[in-house]
Amino acid sequence: MVPELADDYSAFLKIDLPKELNAATESVEDMLTRLEEFQSLIHMVEADGFQAVNTLTTEILGRKDELKQLGERIDGLDSLVIRVKQDVDKLETLLSTAEAEANASEGAPLLKALGSLFTKKPVVDLPGPSRNVQSSTFTSPDIFSADKVFGPPDAPSTEPE
Repeated sequence: MVPELADDYSAFLKIDLPKELNAATESVEDMLTRLEEFQSLIHMVEADGFQAVNTLTTEILGRKDELKQLGERIDGLDSLVIRVKQDVDKLETLLSTAEAEANASEGAPLLKALGSLFTKKPVVDLPGPSRNVQSSTFTSPDIFSADKVFGPPDAPSTEPE
């Protein structure tokens, strides 16, 4: 009985190594094939990416002068915005001074008082000191002129279309 038991155990422990390794080998080869395909795909994407970067770089360098002109125009517009802001601030100060002198800030703003000039309603005397007091004369501040910045309206445009 011992020999039979030994034969049963030996049959149970017999391994067909080439058969068992064949499945693992096929699995590994399949994975290697997929990794090679993935690697070739990555190389194609990298090559296309580098080509796209090179193309874009060439186009940007070709338009360098246009970009420089655009930057200068943007800087000019920035200066224009600053100048207009300064002019508006000056005019607001002058308007506030004029309202204070006309005593209009207490009830009726200067613009409402000027609006009465264009209607047929009788002019209402605003409260405050006598209107006969001579006020200082208005001096127009030097403000921005579009012709100085953009050129006369007749001038042909230099912008490319």
